Amino acid sequence: MENRYFPLFLPSKGKKAVVFGGGDIATRRAKILCSFDFDIKVVSRHFSDELRELEKAGLLTLEERTLEPAEKDTIREILRGAFMVLSCTDDREVNRQIGLISKEENIWVSVADAKDECSFFFPGIGVNEKLTVGVSGDGTDHKAAARATRRIREILEKEDY
Repeated sequence: MENRYFPLFLPSKGKKAVVFGGGDIATRRAKILCSFDFDIKVVSRHFSDELRELEKAGLLTLEERTLEPAEKDTIREILRGAFMVLSCTDDREVNRQIGLISKEENIWVSVADAKDECSFFFPGIGVNEKLTVGVSGDGTDHKAAARATRRIREILEKEDY
């Protein structure tokens, strides 16, 4: 029982969420954030077509930028006012720096490629009009959490709660 994590549900309206990265993981997580009322900024050197469509729909903003690990001041500027940060780039050192700076600034951060650098785990989310369900494991078996999330989403889609 030493790897138990407490689920905490917080209001999202108007809170700034920054997603670093434009690939598959960043896209999946940004899409989930769009189900809530976050003010979402995605920062990357490239963006998936889905992220570009979400920007066209007015659900988030994209900032095209290449970050280097040494650009600590730039990272701090991007993070200013953020409530939550998702670091999902394909650069291990950039992700590490984003995690360190976020923690220094007391901003909740999930680093996709290093659970030990996270101040929270980004959960699997199932949502309908009345319910929001979060799923998280202990950080060792992402596939098990993904399977549970899929099943919960199926239930939420079929049942009228």
